Amino acid sequence: MIVIILSGGLGTRLSCLINDRPKPMVPIANKPFLEYLILKLKSYGLTDILLCIGHLGAHIHEYFGDGSKWVVHISYSYERKPLGTGREIKLAEGLIKANSLLVMNGDSFLEVDFNRLIEFNFEKEALATMALVEVEDPRRYGSVEVNENWEVKNFLEKEGTQNQG
Repeated sequence: MIVIILSGGLGTRLSCLINDRPKPMVPIANKPFLEYLILKLKSYGLTDILLCIGHLGAHIHEYFGDGSKWVVHISYSYERKPLGTGREIKLAEGLIKANSLLVMNGDSFLEVDFNRLIEFNFEKEALATMALVEVEDPRRYGSVEVNENWEVKNFLEKEGTQNQG
């Protein structure tokens, strides 16, 4: 299984505080937020990571390199302009060398039992599984529409633009 961490956003909501680094590199207790996500994944044995980077992505690449410092393997997909979630994953398609995916955002933390999530993936015989959280007002975040079988039907970006997935 490969974990795709989407880390290419512009970070516009935080730009007044951190305009010199991508949002996943915001320091928390002297470590970038993204490092905590990678360590959480590693604790579940998820060590094959693909970082989708864009805006100021060189900061991420320089800090994490190939991931060997954290005993994980990190590869990169670089988007030259913001594409949106679905297209960002599509851009990385050629780098994905696994039958199963776990996709997550590099600037959000969800308390997820990855073992249960992976079990769900295999029960559904899914090609990809994304960890999602339900929020009262998704306009700020965007949303994912799923059908009765939990299959993705559509991505709705925070601006309301539809990206057919």
